[in-house]
Amino acid sequence: NVLALTGDYPAMGYSGAAKPVFDIDSIGLLKLLQDMNRGLGVQLPNRARSSLQSTEFFLGAVATNFKLRENELVPQLLKLRKKVEVGARFIIGQIGFDARKASELIAYLRGNGLADLPLIGNVFLMSARLARFFRSGRIAGVVVSDAFCAMAERHAGDRRFFLELAAKQAAILRGLGYRGVYYGGIERMAELQAIIAIER
Repeated sequence: NVLALTGDYPAMGYSGAAKPVFDIDSIGLLKLLQDMNRGLGVQLPNRARSSLQSTEFFLGAVATNFKLRENELVPQLLKLRKKVEVGARFIIGQIGFDARKASELIAYLRGNGLADLPLIGNVFLMSARLARFFRSGRIAGVVVSDAFCAMAERHAGDRRFFLELAAKQAAILRGLGYRGVYYGGIERMAELQAIIAIER
């Protein structure tokens, strides 16, 4: 399995700061990997053309659907469609805490002939400290509202609350029709087991 994503601009490089450029973005990477699956054609030094042995990568991509305005969201959805066209066979959603936005993403897939594409939700086990960090805007694409931060602060000492929150998110995503859940922010197996037990 390969999850192809563009990511953030690099900050550190060899012997100094990296240049803020990408040699290839997620769409280009998916296209390259899909071409490899088909037997990538290569130009040999003697000017002959040959094909490499086909690979068997199962390609996936990320969708960023937690955008507030139409002019921010539509380009992301159009990019998602392009990712599917060039080979993505599953999609993992961005970290987010808005069930309505999660429902918009699956509605978009269903309304655009992509209902069979496996969509995996993203559930991040939160804490008050993490809510403050995400609210700072240092993680691109992750949106945490003031209200969410205030709620996290009210429950800062209650780990069970955040485990239940993660379980509720997973249950909502599955109820919307997501095929599975990707869990992040979990440091101990006991936390994952607790979330799954609560969700059931």
